[in-house]
Amino acid sequence: MMFLENKVLSPGKKIKAIRKILKINQEELTKGVYNRSLISYIENDKIKLSKKVAEILANNINQIAKQKNIPLEITPDYLLEEEIVQVNKIIRNSLNILNNINTIDNHIFHNEVNRIENLFKTYDVKELKLKAYKKIANLYYKNKNYNNSYIYYLKALKVCMQTTNSSCFPELLLELGKCSIKMLNYNVATLINEYALSILKSNSTTNIDLLKKAYFNLSLSYKKLGNYDSCLSTLENMELNNLQLDTCEILDILLLKGNCYLRKKQFKSAKDTYFEALNISESNNILNKSAMIYINIANIYNNLGKTHKAIEFANKSFNIRKNKKDINLANTLIFLGELYLKINEIEKAHKNIVDAIEILKYKGYEKINIDSFIQSYKLLINIYIIKDKETLIEKIAYDIEKLFQYNISKIQKQELKELLVKIGYYYMERDFYKSKEFISKSLNL
Repeated sequence: MMFLENKVLSPGKKIKAIRKILKINQEELTKGVYNRSLISYIENDKIKLSKKVAEILANNINQIAKQKNIPLEITPDYLLEEEIVQVNKIIRNSLNILNNINTIDNHIFHNEVNRIENLFKTYDVKELKLKAYKKIANLYYKNKNYNNSYIYYLKALKVCMQTTNSSCFPELLLELGKCSIKMLNYNVATLINEYALSILKSNSTTNIDLLKKAYFNLSLSYKKLGNYDSCLSTLENMELNNLQLDTCEILDILLLKGNCYLRKKQFKSAKDTYFEALNISESNNILNKSAMIYINIANIYNNLGKTHKAIEFANKSFNIRKNKKDINLANTLIFLGELYLKINEIEKAHKNIVDAIEILKYKGYEKINIDSFIQSYKLLINIYIIKDKETLIEKIAYDIEKLFQYNISKIQKQELKELLVKIGYYYMERDFYKSKEFISKSLNL
């Protein structure tokens, strides 16, 4: 019944709504079988609709609809259907719709979320509430809207605490911890992940997937905090707990270990760990992991001052990412540009950085890409100063100004201002007014 779809009505209000559609009064509806006062009491929810009355009214409604050529056919069960049953149907339908969409940037997503939230203001259906909030949180997370994802996981956690489903508690804590990492709230992420892991261990959980997630997310939050020893210790405990790790999980652990050793400047341990990971990824043809490992090995050689060796491995990563159209291709090109600049191969450095900027502009000025733009412009300015390309330096300055209109952090703003000052100093002995213009802009933006 399209005209009453997604509306929650008591049996009486439903009858009243149907009467309005048919444009009939209470007496016409009863056809003399019942007194109109009975219908009035039912419509005002003062008397409960009985099955017998529902059968007669449904029959009368269908006859009148047919006479008036209105496409309407109802059943007694439809009239008798309680509000909570209708709520369940509507929410399940909304969840089915949400299951079939991938983006939050459309009216369908927001309409369904609003419909669900409005129903939850009146009706407390905890199991469906939990499902709905988790689904909405997942969609926000998938679309990189981590703040709203966190809020809905928090809502789900609150509902979970009101139910008998205790298994949902550590699961939702882990999702909150995951969001906190994405939101750069590493201290919060660490506390949440520590708590989730302690609950799972104290309850001797048999859910191995949750345990793996808890160990790894806690390790990751330690690494993000710069607590590399705790990260390595947690990863070691994870490996000792016989958690039936698959190939990708083993690779993730090795990569995280290698990253910790690299940060600790323990280059031999980092190199050994990365090459162990590389053997596994290449044996299993896991190209995206191989590309990541090549870059990390290139980083080690770069730190050791072996630039040509670093370029060799960075190019191996580039060849994979070029073929797979990897989202990290731009950053690989920037790194290559930086390496070529180190050995004074200016043209190769320039080509890689320009190619990286083209990719970044195609991807758009998202917050996550701003750091890459800044790094590219830093390198290009150095190249154009070496080559004394005044016109191109001025063009970069205007590109830098555009970045201020986007949602950028204080650190990013400061870095961009420093680049404008650097351009201002470049013009100091060439064009005093331009020099003054760019330095003034850096102070005022």
